Amino acid sequence: MLSEKEKWFFDHHGYIILKDVVVKEDITRMIELGDRWHEMTLEELPPPLTSTALSNPKASPTLARWINHVHYADETFQRLVLNRQIMRVILAFTRQNPCLVDTALTKNYRTSDEINFHAAGRDYQVEDGAPYAGFLNAAISLVDVPAGTGFVCLPGSHKRNFELPDSVSIHDGPPTVVNVPVQAGDCVIFTEALYHGAKAWTEKYPRMTVFNRYIGEGSHGSLPIEDQRNLIPEEIYDLEQAAVPGQRKKVVDRLLCDLTADAAETPGPARFYRTLRLRQLCKTPGCTKTPLSPTAASTILSMATDRPGISPSGSRPTLIPSGFLSSASSMP
Repeated sequence: MLSEKEKWFFDHHGYIILKDVVVKEDITRMIELGDRWHEMTLEELPPPLTSTALSNPKASPTLARWINHVHYADETFQRLVLNRQIMRVILAFTRQNPCLVDTALTKNYRTSDEINFHAAGRDYQVEDGAPYAGFLNAAISLVDVPAGTGFVCLPGSHKRNFELPDSVSIHDGPPTVVNVPVQAGDCVIFTEALYHGAKAWTEKYPRMTVFNRYIGEGSHGSLPIEDQRNLIPEEIYDLEQAAVPGQRKKVVDRLLCDLTADAAETPGPARFYRTLRLRQLCKTPGCTKTPLSPTAASTILSMATDRPGISPSGSRPTLIPSGFLSSASSMP
């Protein structure tokens, strides 16, 4: 499901950028809701919305505020949770075994605190030629974030063998510290093992970001919210269940079948390899979105012997093992 370039980039940097994954209408709707909710007190938020930023009495009064469980409040955020372009990457990094543990909508002002470097664990590895990250954050920007502000990270620190020196800060420049500018609708997917933070917001308009967080094994405990289960589709409820190795969720089967269809429509020779690999992964009974006869599969595999980087058997790298459970102290 990941291209060779995507695997290389994530392995080297600890993050990957997906461009233009959200339509403008959904961006407008999420900003509208975000403006409304961020004007409310903790008590005024419609359940089950809450804010762990506001409920912490020790939090800085200028800490950028976030609203949790937003996918329980509107279908726009539900579509984002199941966004195929984002889930293609999440599935690949979790061995097709993700558990949704949080959704949050943040709002930063020029008066908001900057966020120093932080990371959660070191759960990143490569097995059988494919990367695995046990705790992932999908950060979808609802506004343009220019260079010099917003998300920063230490590329490669997800594979660190030494702790971060006190002398390194978010204000250092490249090559040590990288600032990642994005456009509205872009998504930065990064492993929580990566040291990351946020420089102070500089623009006249607020910075608004949706964070969808996933783990590759176990569950977080805060989701699902059983007494509000009627507010979310069955597929999202399925996605919130604990990730158990060897037990694939129905929503994952559906996503893999849809991705199979997407791959079949990709122009050029790459579609054959993507389609074959995804058809191997898709286990939904009766899935015929991309028919692949034994003859066609044999033809594709035989073609693979002439492709650099493909083994004579036509095998492709398998997708990855399981991870840990942790939580970041703040959001960039």
